[in-house]
Amino acid sequence: MKRLLITLAAIPIATVAVEANAQTYVTSSANANATVQNQIVQLQAQLDAGIRSGAIDRTERRRLRQEIRTLARLRTQYAANGLNNQEWTVLQQRVGNLSQQLQV
Repeated sequence: MKRLLITLAAIPIATVAVEANAQTYVTSSANANATVQNQIVQLQAQLDAGIRSGAIDRTERRRLRQEIRTLARLRTQYAANGLNNQEWTVLQQRVGNLSQQLQV
C-alpha cells in the first residue's frame, strides 16, 4: 500500500517536470529549425558557386541537388512536430556531409 501511495504522489511531480521540459523543447525546436533552414540555403549557394566555377559537373550537380531537396523535405517533416535531439542530430550530420561534398 505504501508503495502505491508513493507512486501516486510522484505522478504530479513528474507531470510538472515534463510540462516544463516541453516548453523549452518547443522554443529550442523553432531555433533549430531556422538554423537548419539557413544551412540548407547556404548549401544551395555553395552548389551554385561550384556549378559556376565548373568544379561540379552535370552528374554531381543532379545528385547534390537531389540530396539538398531530400534534406529540405526531411527538415520540413521533422519540423511539423518540432525537432527533437535525435532529428536535430540527423539533420546536422546530413548538412555536414553535404557541406564536405561541396568543398571546392
